Amino acid sequence: MEEKQYLRVVMAVIWNPAMDEILICQRPEIKNFGGLWEFPGGKVETGETDIETLDRELDEEVGILVHDFTHRMDFKHDYEDKVIEFVVYDVYSFEGEPYGRENQAIRWINAADLSSVDFPPADYILIDEIKNGIMPN
Repeated sequence: MEEKQYLRVVMAVIWNPAMDEILICQRPEIKNFGGLWEFPGGKVETGETDIETLDRELDEEVGILVHDFTHRMDFKHDYEDKVIEFVVYDVYSFEGEPYGRENQAIRWINAADLSSVDFPPADYILIDEIKNGIMPN
């Protein structure tokens, strides 16, 4: 049997100033889980720290510069062809106005409404944490 690919991915829960809405992005149709919504972030590149990935990905995806953030949690999800280790950060303040820098749709959503949107399977682990009122440190 072929060995599964292993990926380390940084995800950001970007909060609005009132701490009641979270920024989500729609995945491009051509990617896995195309059309579903996700938390911004991406793969950690070789030689890159998680924080460097957070900064790079949020600049590339939504055009913001992160100021204040904390680590929320780590979790793994086993897909058919790969295992992804997610490193999740809560982002509280940033510079710039978020926009779909890769021409993707973005939107602010109330934390309580996250279940009304379709996400890739792994994201529901994080959504359960958020919806259960487990707030960032």
